[in-house]
Amino acid sequence: MVIHPPIVFLGYAGLAVPFAYAMDGLITGGNEYWVKPALAWALFSWSSLGAGIFIGGFWAYKVLGWGGYWAWDPVENSSLVPWLAAGA
Repeated sequence: MVIHPPIVFLGYAGLAVPFAYAMDGLITGGNEYWVKPALAWALFSWSSLGAGIFIGGFWAYKVLGWGGYWAWDPVENSSLVPWLAAGA
C-alpha cells in the first residue's frame, strides 16, 4: 500500500491552491474570477482525499490487520475532518 500516503499528501497539497485563490480574492476584492478555478482544485483535492481515506481503510483492514476499516482513532478522524471541510 505504498500509494496511500502520496495520494493523501496530494489531496492536502492541492487544498493550498483554493486557499491561495480565496486569499487573493479577499485581499484584492476581486470576488468574481477566483471561484471557478478554485472549485476545480477543491474537487480534485476532495477526490484525492476521499481515495486516500478509502485506500487507507483497506490498508488498515487487509495489510495491517487492525480488525476493521474504520476505528475512529485520532489519525482517521484527522483525515476525515479536512475531507468533510473540503466537501462543504
